[in-house]
Amino acid sequence: MKRWKERASAFMFALTVGTAAMAETIAPGDYIRPGDTGSLKIERRSGQSWFSLTTSGTNGHGCDVSGRMVGDIAEYVGELSNEQEHPCRLRLTPSGDGTQIDVQTVTEDACRTFCGARAGLDGDFRRPPKTCTRLAQRETRNRFSALYRSKHYREASAELATMLEVCGEYIDWVETDRVRNDLALAYLHGGSPEHCLRTLAKTAAASDESEAALQERLPPYDYETYLPVARATWYNLRLCERQPGRR
Repeated sequence: MKRWKERASAFMFALTVGTAAMAETIAPGDYIRPGDTGSLKIERRSGQSWFSLTTSGTNGHGCDVSGRMVGDIAEYVGELSNEQEHPCRLRLTPSGDGTQIDVQTVTEDACRTFCGARAGLDGDFRRPPKTCTRLAQRETRNRFSALYRSKHYREASAELATMLEVCGEYIDWVETDRVRNDLALAYLHGGSPEHCLRTLAKTAAASDESEAALQERLPPYDYETYLPVARATWYNLRLCERQPGRR
């Protein structure tokens, strides 16, 4: 019996150490789901790891849940916790280099409470490079605006072209097309209408001939959100197509 207890104690110690090691590999920081469809924040407070997770789906639906972490399990902490037999729990699995976290729902029914019908919590969340954080993106946009206003169009277009190439996976689809429109105008005023057209051809609106076609393709909320960007795209396409000297 004594030997069995010693083995059991050793097993529990190993399990505790393994859980602690897992917790340490999930580094505090901000992680983004591709397409900027979700953000995961891990932070340490009073020796405990805490998480907050928000995601977006189609037609304006989203998820929002937060709580504490025990090892690789993230558990909701709030008023509903006392009412639920199995509160919302997520398993967070970090990559070997710690730059990515795979989020998988453990208690599906409980976690649905925190989501709209067209959104989910699961996915691969990645730590963006320093040049691709939301703050860094705003700084790039500010540099672009200053260069554009001063008519340094080639330098301005280089700012946005680099941001799209390096940070494209961390920008949502509406904002991506908004950036493409600004980049296209910089190309146009910099004397490169062909680059303008090639840039706009990558937008979601380029394949739609009218607002009616766009509305048929997109859910209502997404349509209303994207419509101003689509209108700008169609207008800018006409500008680039009419530019003299275009080959």
